[in-house]
Amino acid sequence: MPTEPLRTRLAAVVVTFFPRRDRLVSVLAALTGQVDAVFVVDNSADPATVATIAAICSEGGAVLLAQPANR
Repeated sequence: MPTEPLRTRLAAVVVTFFPRRDRLVSVLAALTGQVDAVFVVDNSADPATVATIAAICSEGGAVLLAQPANR
């Protein structure tokens, strides 16, 4: 009985703390197409910074996991 080959899924995790916009955009663009999912864990805890990162993640297809403090 033939079986389906297993498909390996790969995710990337990017940890940030007040990242530069251009760098984060560049990193997300570089990861696109190389992995199945990208998660950005942000430790900035500043509402304005988190909002900017959320917009970048939305545009770049990443999932933002904003943390309440730098841990």
